[in-house]
Amino acid sequence: MSADDTPIDKLLSGLLPPTVRLAWQRLDDAVEPEFRFAEEAAHVEGAVAKRRVEFGAGRALFHRLHDELLAEDAPGSAAGPALAPAAPLLVAEDRGPLWPAGVVGSISHTKGLCVVALARTSDHPRLGLDVEVTAPLPDKLWPSILTVSERARIQGLGARGPLLSKLHFSGKEAVYKWLSRDEKRVVAFEEVELGFSLARGSFATSLLFENTLPRPTGSWRIGREFLATAVW
Repeated sequence: MSADDTPIDKLLSGLLPPTVRLAWQRLDDAVEPEFRFAEEAAHVEGAVAKRRVEFGAGRALFHRLHDELLAEDAPGSAAGPALAPAAPLLVAEDRGPLWPAGVVGSISHTKGLCVVALARTSDHPRLGLDVEVTAPLPDKLWPSILTVSERARIQGLGARGPLLSKLHFSGKEAVYKWLSRDEKRVVAFEEVELGFSLARGSFATSLLFENTLPRPTGSWRIGREFLATAVW
């Protein structure tokens, strides 16, 4: 581990409960990714380097975490229902991952970083994770990302408001991934409203459309380079 790794480990520490596994990798477009399965490599054949690197990192981190869970499935283990064996992590029609039986996960990448979360569905039926570069959301995007109530709260925070706008964007991205197994449509930004607790490092989610889903638990962290949000 290099000194540069410590801030990211600190950023992700405690972001999700112990029943969720996390792994991360710094991204370098100059380093060609290696794929465990030919089907995964074929999916990004001919894509630009950035896309190949992001896709490859997400798959490599997923397989690392999945292997760890499979190792727990020894005969007589009380880890939970048996998981599907190692196989390519393919892509669904909505471009999200087709998670194998028994697990649910979330993959996120931003400039220079990829993070993957994975859990047993017996522990968490839904999971959402997002990472972003630590920087304010451009003002021109506020009307399309933030609800009227969210904009009012952020504007009332003075100097702290601009960075909180980026947290809202990230949190909504995490919620969309959490929703992906239930909502077979694109959920608009204005259909999700978030309320952040700056003291507790958590946020509440209100789904502003008809649904019967439980309200997810949300958490957030901000580091010098990156910020992260998660829901479960």
